[in-house]
Amino acid sequence: MILKQTRKQKYPPSFYLWFIPLIVIGMVYAYFPDQTDDALPFSTAPLGDVKVFETDLETFEGNLFLADSHQFEGANLRSTQFVHSGQYSIELDRDNIYGLTTWFIPPTKEATYHASIYRYNPDGLIAPLVIAGSNSDELYITEQEGHFESTDSVWEVIHATFQVPPDIDSLKLYCLVSSQTAGKVYFDDFTLSISDLELISAVPLPILDLEIGDDGLRKLKQKRLSAWNDGILVSAEDDWVKARLRYDDQEKKAKIRLKGDWLDHLRGNNWSFRVNLKDPESLWGMVEFNLQKPDTRGLMNEWIYHKLLAEHDILSPKYEFIILRINGESRGIYACEEHFHKELVESQNRREGPILKFSEARMWNGVKRQFDDLGNGQYVLENDKEQSYHSAPIEAFDDKVVQGNPDLRKVYERGFELMNEYRRGSIDLGRIFDVERVGKYLAIIDLLRAYHSLTWHNQRWYYNPLSDRLEPIGFDGFTTDEPKLSPGFTLAAEEAYKGKYDKYEPYKQLYQNPQIAAVYIRYLDSLSTRSYLTSFFESIDSSLVSNAVALQEEYKIETFQRHRYIDHASRIRLTVPAYPESIECSHSGPDKLYIINHHVLPIKVYGRKKKSIVIFPSEYLYSGKEFPWHRSASEVQFSVLGLDSLYSSPILPFSNDLTFTNREETDSLHPLLIFQDSTSYVLLSGRTSKSIVVPEGKTLLVPEGTNLVLNENAYLLVQGAIKIGGKKENPVIIESDDGTGAVVVRGAIEKSYMTNVTFRHLGRVNKDGYLLTGGVTIFESPITLDQCVFRDNTAEDALNIVRSRFEMTECVFENTAFDAFDSDFSEGTLRHCNFVNAGNDAIDFSGSECSVSDCTLKMIGDKGISVGENSKVKVHSLMINDANIGLASKDLSILEVDYVSFERVNTCFTAYQKKATFGPAKIYVKDYETKRIGRIHLIEQGSILDLPETGNTSD
Repeated sequence: MILKQTRKQKYPPSFYLWFIPLIVIGMVYAYFPDQTDDALPFSTAPLGDVKVFETDLETFEGNLFLADSHQFEGANLRSTQFVHSGQYSIELDRDNIYGLTTWFIPPTKEATYHASIYRYNPDGLIAPLVIAGSNSDELYITEQEGHFESTDSVWEVIHATFQVPPDIDSLKLYCLVSSQTAGKVYFDDFTLSISDLELISAVPLPILDLEIGDDGLRKLKQKRLSAWNDGILVSAEDDWVKARLRYDDQEKKAKIRLKGDWLDHLRGNNWSFRVNLKDPESLWGMVEFNLQKPDTRGLMNEWIYHKLLAEHDILSPKYEFIILRINGESRGIYACEEHFHKELVESQNRREGPILKFSEARMWNGVKRQFDDLGNGQYVLENDKEQSYHSAPIEAFDDKVVQGNPDLRKVYERGFELMNEYRRGSIDLGRIFDVERVGKYLAIIDLLRAYHSLTWHNQRWYYNPLSDRLEPIGFDGFTTDEPKLSPGFTLAAEEAYKGKYDKYEPYKQLYQNPQIAAVYIRYLDSLSTRSYLTSFFESIDSSLVSNAVALQEEYKIETFQRHRYIDHASRIRLTVPAYPESIECSHSGPDKLYIINHHVLPIKVYGRKKKSIVIFPSEYLYSGKEFPWHRSASEVQFSVLGLDSLYSSPILPFSNDLTFTNREETDSLHPLLIFQDSTSYVLLSGRTSKSIVVPEGKTLLVPEGTNLVLNENAYLLVQGAIKIGGKKENPVIIESDDGTGAVVVRGAIEKSYMTNVTFRHLGRVNKDGYLLTGGVTIFESPITLDQCVFRDNTAEDALNIVRSRFEMTECVFENTAFDAFDSDFSEGTLRHCNFVNAGNDAIDFSGSECSVSDCTLKMIGDKGISVGENSKVKVHSLMINDANIGLASKDLSILEVDYVSFERVNTCFTAYQKKATFGPAKIYVKDYETKRIGRIHLIEQGSILDLPETGNTSD
């Protein structure tokens, strides 16, 4: 028997568009089987575009070429020596630097224009195609880069795609050659067309329809005109207008406004929008998102950036390409970018926490003030951006959500505190940031050249309440301009070390922290290998090719060139390794050594007894550091920070040297912690109101019989593995007299275990803004729990395991005030466990993949097992007595049950959608028994319950 509450649906016409990518990709490989790494087809003829003019330079009169009622200067410079087609081309040199000059009055300013011309440039001169508006401050494009028709052709085609600003009355198009260098350049076959965006609707991308009423359109147009007059877009709360969004025959109510700061978001009719769906609507798991043209984010670059971030578990918004139609009229390809709400972090297996930024309002108000006074584009107070940063309030997205929730408010306050510490630079960054993720993030930025993410007003940070650290959210890595650093630099870190950045920019601190720098360099080294990049591109190949082909159809240029990524990665691999000569060592006096780091990255110098020091590159060429050193040493060993390869550098014989020592600064240890060896500490029995913090990366050993009492919000924090070896006759007891103590294990690489441990009367972490929901919290740490007891705990979760692999056997949960066990984004097994008298749910799975075998649940306040947020759970043998709900599956979760028995349960099975960003749920049951129950099932429309035809039911 299958119970399925759903409507019968027909596939809408847009459904069949999803088959087109397969056809397109097949055609790509069929027609281009032997191409190089850049294997994408390239079209030079924009199919279906409306021609404004097209001249092959074969018709002329006097000094003018003629075509389509248009005239082009320079017929006196025609040449027959090199031609692309026909008999003539135009030849330019340092004495004749202009050619094919023509004036053009655009028939519409709400269109996308495309110009192309062929060029033969044997001497490699600077020879661009130029498009200039009647007001060149508003429009001036010089397109130098060309693309060869084929591998054996000497002719390359230059493409320029542009929109016309509203206050431009006419355009001037021409070819230009630099007068600084001798040589010749030939141009031929000049075309200008208006793109027909209706044809773009045929590419294999989802189609979104926005319907905006007349009043709303008028308001948007007026706001756009004001932005053009002001030189920037300054958004306000009253900018929103009502709209309707349609996708796949589903209509959703929304409000929209213009978005973007600079005017590249408002060109022609290619405006950028912020879309906010009316609660509880969502689209692809998003409640709010941006729609903007792909070239505002570097075409394919931003999409690739998001894919690489996701591969390495770095947070980033959803980012995909779509076709946008406004009131039935196609606007071509847009990028759909998720905005910052809790769904962003929850969909990537994180606990709800604040997304934070430094407010940009003061900066943009300063820009507008200068533009108002001096004219658009006149930004003369260079220190204004610095003043804006130092005075910028810290803001949280979704801050209204926390107003009525004291616990969330404390979490937000802690996030704000860490952001302020980051800006002040007052404490070690390892206590502020998730070091591993920040290091990877910086390496990915350098690998893809996503430098636009780094500036302070583009930084977004998520405060993870479980790790008590900030995690980066990667977005906005690119603009319409080519990404670049200061001349001569390959890495953003080089600018930070050499002072070639704006001094106030906070990102410089990230590169100057030894922990972050070591991770950054390690990932620079591993991600820049050709084998890694090849594997990465292969993993996204089908979507990459179809997206690149679609963008190429609209922009008429190659939107993805694999060799550029490979070439830049090769430069990184040449830059990262050091040489023996990378450091300079000399005696600076008796018992002292002076070391200068000439390498572009920090190095680690090794002294006696494996002690080491880190020396960063200096902003000044011959600035170094002075250290004590061993008298008899003749050379210094060092490595690039984060890498293993060792180098040896001789010491210049100028003076004596002595032993070098390095004193590691550590926080004072808690008196109940005893140093065991270099990798571990031992926990003693005792009572404390001061939190016990085990140093990061160290293992905590807890011997049998240990009794720890945590009071007055004190907690035990282990930042490595914990190994508790209790015995049945002599267990370990961790408890709290006042119900406020808690235990946290986080960031362990080595597997932890807890055997014969009783956790009694624990509360939760709630101290100095560090707020967790679990009496015992396991975060990003593999663990085995065997014969543990969780009793009389008052926390929201007696045990909370997050983003971890776990095994739990013969554990008991008794008298828990709320949920007994909560698994978030984890994988694991529960065997032979008992849950008795839980105030809320006995077991709660979110985003997890787990199995439950031979467990008993009795006297449960709400649900026996709750399976949510796309979880997959298998139940092999389960008994549930005295519960409100037996088994619940929700929000795209799948629950598979081999056997379950229910007694005195109000509702045995329920499946439903709770959150708008997910979908219906499923339950599949092979066998079940019921006794004295209220009802067997409650299934919401769209969800599925698959039951056997008969179950064993009795009164």
